Amino acid sequence: KSEKINFIFSSDLARAVDTAVEISLNHPEAKLELTQELRERHLGEFTGKHRDEINLRKNDADSVYDVITNGEKVEALYERAATYLAKILAAHPDDTVLFVGHSGINKALIAVITGLTHADIKTMEAQHNTSVTIFEIDENKNHKIHLLNDIKHLK
Repeated sequence: KSEKINFIFSSDLARAVDTAVEISLNHPEAKLELTQELRERHLGEFTGKHRDEINLRKNDADSVYDVITNGEKVEALYERAATYLAKILAAHPDDTVLFVGHSGINKALIAVITGLTHADIKTMEAQHNTSVTIFEIDENKNHKIHLLNDIKHLK
């Protein structure tokens, strides 16, 4: 609520849109734009299924990254995040922008910003629902992390 936000970019999927709209009520001056680029990773045959339906135990969740046959590969997710981030940084170098996405795309964005690779995404901590991550990124694409996967606002 207290952050100055110039632009809000949100996945066009319902849960993210609902969150973005709620946030925008506290930032009526911020333009809200919906985009497919912030959608969750398409998991092919696993989309919409619980891990029990696909015989994955909780500790095997990372193996989903390796066995998808007709969905978005993690390399493509990373590239989508990198391309979108570069586009937004170029268009809004002096603005404060907010991304509202999903765990997978958010992890990919964090990996790009922090210089990790696509392979690192699957070992990153899952992003909590409605968590807040704040980066300060300068013109040299250096970053400072102010918050990472923070959910103190939920308590």
